Amino acid sequence: RDDSYYLSHDVDGAETYYGAIFTELVNTKTFEDPITIIYGHAMTDGTMFGSLQDFSDPSFFHEHKTISVETVDTQYEYEIMAAHLYTDDHLFSTFELGNQAGVHHYLATLQERALASGGAYRSLPVEKDKDRFLILSTCDAVNNDQRYVVTARLKDVKERSKDD
Repeated sequence: RDDSYYLSHDVDGAETYYGAIFTELVNTKTFEDPITIIYGHAMTDGTMFGSLQDFSDPSFFHEHKTISVETVDTQYEYEIMAAHLYTDDHLFSTFELGNQAGVHHYLATLQERALASGGAYRSLPVEKDKDRFLILSTCDAVNNDQRYVVTARLKDVKERSKDD
């Protein structure tokens, strides 16, 4: 399937207006890539990534510092570094996130991009060659040629028990 499939299909393959939360084919499903991008629609009822733009409120950004991602076997905890508007350019291609130089450039320009667009930035220590990062990306509710992105650094990985 191509990367746009889950824009209009749920996880069971049924066609739906909501689509699904998904990663691109370039990313592993184990979050082991230097940067994993997760996409989802910003639904007006608050589902999917409908509340992601709450991070545009500075007090919300400062109060909410982590993102938790749970898979069947693992829980990943990320520390939020930035939240901001960005063009609808394809992040993975634009920054060449498939190689370390692209990851370094993305991280080196993150603060400038976030603050220039009126977003928020939190300085965290980063080991660019070791750390793994998560980007949540959704369409902007107001402007079709922009996206709202939240970037976070992996803080902790825990195996989930059968009781979780």
